[in-house]
Amino acid sequence: MNTHQIHWGWFLSILTLVVVFSLPVIGTTGAGFLKAQDPANTKEESTPSGDEAIDTAMKGMKSAGKSFRRALRKSDAIEALKYVQKAQESTLSAKKYIPAVVETLEGEEKAEMLKWYRMGIISTLEQWCLIEKALLEGDVETAGTLAKKISDLKKRGHETFRKDD
Repeated sequence: MNTHQIHWGWFLSILTLVVVFSLPVIGTTGAGFLKAQDPANTKEESTPSGDEAIDTAMKGMKSAGKSFRRALRKSDAIEALKYVQKAQESTLSAKKYIPAVVETLEGEEKAEMLKWYRMGIISTLEQWCLIEKALLEGDVETAGTLAKKISDLKKRGHETFRKDD
C-alpha cells in the first residue's frame, strides 16, 4: 500500500468512534440521552424543535438523495459526491432533535426511544460514509447498492417516529 493511501476500513472505524463518542451522553444510563437532549441544556435559543426541525433536515436529505441518484444514473461519481456531503450534513442536523412522538413519552420508555432514534440516524450516516468511500474508489455500482439500504432505514424510521396524521 502506498504510504499516501488511506486505509478506508481504519478511517471508517475512527469516524464511527468519533460519532459515537461525540454523543452527548451523561453517565451510563439512557437517562443521560434525555438530559443531553433536553432543550433546557442547550445553548441554542432560536433552534426549531421536534418534528418541524427534523422535517427540515429530512427535506435536505430527500433533495440531496434525489440529486445523488440522478448523478449516479449518469455514473458521475464526482457529481454524486457533492450530494453525499449534503446528505451527510442533513443527517447530522436531524440527530440533534427529538421527534414529537418521543417527546410525549416519559422515563425509561422515552430514553429507549430516543436511543433508537439516534441509532437510526447514526446508521444512516454510516451508510452515507460507506457510499462516499465507494464513490471515492470509483465504485458507482456499490454506491447504488448501499443507497438502497438508506431507503430501508428511512422507511423503518418513519414507521417508528412519525405521528400518524
